[in-house]
Amino acid sequence: MMARDSEVTLSPKEDPARIAAAITRYLSAENFGNILSFRGSDQSPKKDEKEEDECNELVARSIDVAIIVAVPSEKDGVFSAFNLPRRSAKQLDLLDQYRIEYTLFEHHGINIALLIQNNMGMTLAASLTTRAILGLKPRLVAMVGICAGRVGKTNLGDLIIASNVFDYTAGKHYVDHFGPRPKSYPVDDTLSTYIVSSVLENHELIGQIIDAYQGDKNLPSLPTIHFKPMASGTAVVDDKNIIDEVTRTQDDLAGIDMEAYAVAVSANILRTKWLVIKTVQDFANGEKTATESTIRSYAAFSSAKLLELILPDLIKYV
Repeated sequence: MMARDSEVTLSPKEDPARIAAAITRYLSAENFGNILSFRGSDQSPKKDEKEEDECNELVARSIDVAIIVAVPSEKDGVFSAFNLPRRSAKQLDLLDQYRIEYTLFEHHGINIALLIQNNMGMTLAASLTTRAILGLKPRLVAMVGICAGRVGKTNLGDLIIASNVFDYTAGKHYVDHFGPRPKSYPVDDTLSTYIVSSVLENHELIGQIIDAYQGDKNLPSLPTIHFKPMASGTAVVDDKNIIDEVTRTQDDLAGIDMEAYAVAVSANILRTKWLVIKTVQDFANGEKTATESTIRSYAAFSSAKLLELILPDLIKYV
């Protein structure tokens, strides 16, 4: 890992123990009630500043991956995919200046922080991603979750790894038409190389995901992993005309969501690598309610599970 200009690099082997020790001290009986939840109140309980500063410093300098999700079902998917026991997972709020709460856990020697938006959408995704990067300094920001797929390009249950993302609502409204003017952000070249060489066409990964899922496995077809463009907008879409119009901007479009573009822009500006993995739960064609009711849980799980499976190798490229 390359250290940022103002960052002191710690030995990876020492990080988990030092973090655990600092957090254990801070989660003592006298401090436990102070950190479970931060609500932005000026009347928040006082904390042991020395203990908090030490824990803040260690956490902020030692996070490898920040996982961002937009809705509770996606958070549930991460807990299931990474096999996290809910009772032992700590909701930490040690970086008050950035107003963030996160779940900290370790997976195969990788220190991970899981963060959830307080609502859907690009604005909140950009805000949370920015604060997470500034406060936690992760090597990688990964977003997992659900999306709408493009009919003819994807099937329900397919996984989309975004090769590049753009905002399909960006442009100019004329009197008689809309002129799209999107700016596209591609995923990092080194990550792209890994995905193309090791993830695409890897049928073993699909088998592992399906075997690990404990719910209904009646998928319409064997899922496929796509490495294709994704587009983000500001509203939930259940109108096929919208996605048809977006494809006229990007013919190779695989899916649309409400957050991926914001995560990519925020990470790109702050020089942090990013990755978006989402599973198709509907086609934004007027039948969203019917399809998402049967596949939403699997979609949330499978996107997180793919990240869980590839992360030990993926982290070598960031």
